[in-house]
Amino acid sequence: MKSKNIIPLSIAAIIAICIVAYVIFRFFDLVVGPSFVIENIEHGQTVTTRSYSVIIQTKRTSEIRINDTIVPQNTDGEVQHTLYLNEGLNPLSVEVIDTYGKTKKETIFVLKK
Repeated sequence: MKSKNIIPLSIAAIIAICIVAYVIFRFFDLVVGPSFVIENIEHGQTVTTRSYSVIIQTKRTSEIRINDTIVPQNTDGEVQHTLYLNEGLNPLSVEVIDTYGKTKKETIFVLKK
């Protein structure tokens, strides 16, 4: 008699697990938000050239802004942008926005000698 009750409960548990997994899959981008990594320059780095090509790798982004300028990204989420540096400290402000409106922002400073 008890074995007959286990089968419907097992089927219901499997269906519930599948539904929860699907909901997590669909809302993952909403929960996690956008991310990025500045690959070839670090905070406080010294540069001797007037221009510097910055490479940024992004995930889950619909828009990226570098120093308040919208910059296009390729299909792999990579952004290459040339910075024109003045003598002294130069800010590099990166802001990424996903399709849900979540943002992530980071500002680093580069020293040009």
